[in-house]
Amino acid sequence: MRTLELLKRLEKIDPTDEQLALCMEIRKKNFPLPLYVKLPNGEHLLTRKLEDRMIVEGIATELGIYLTAEIHPIQFGNNEVTVADLYIAAREVHPDARPLTKDDIFGKNKHNLSSLISLDSTLEIMQYELNRLKCCGSRSIEFLNHNFECYALPKQALLSDTHIARYNAYIEDYECEVAINEIYKLGLFIPEKNIKNYYYGRKDN
Repeated sequence: MRTLELLKRLEKIDPTDEQLALCMEIRKKNFPLPLYVKLPNGEHLLTRKLEDRMIVEGIATELGIYLTAEIHPIQFGNNEVTVADLYIAAREVHPDARPLTKDDIFGKNKHNLSSLISLDSTLEIMQYELNRLKCCGSRSIEFLNHNFECYALPKQALLSDTHIARYNAYIEDYECEVAINEIYKLGLFIPEKNIKNYYYGRKDN
């Protein structure tokens, strides 16, 4: 496309300076939130600069890392699956991971899961770009299903509990209890206090 034609199109759609700056950053594979990536040597890194041969395994915020990996309690084959079983299964996926909690979804933070799924949000933009670039390994980067409902541990969950809460990410006080062994998938999270051992890329990354 000729530069003059591009300028005319941009003038017509009238993007903001912030939108243009974000698009230019992403075009250089520099993402607005740090990515939790696996390197070819098996090590992990937190970086905003996505490079070839990196496999994206999560997205980091001030709260911690939302992982792409999930556990599937319905496959446990046990009618008395407990919260303790969820923690064990989470650590088998990643030694620092745990099941999502209500605070991970609605925590008082601009980058909690609830705020990140709003229309045209940072997470939506990153998911779109990562899936388009196919730089996330064999999995798509998705954190909620199409109806924005997800399962998480309520604040007062006991290790012996056999039920979990279902939340609508848009309505904090909406919840209902569901037997853990009926859940198809459950998101995993690495709290901020557990990510200090992962190296952040250079400041400009």
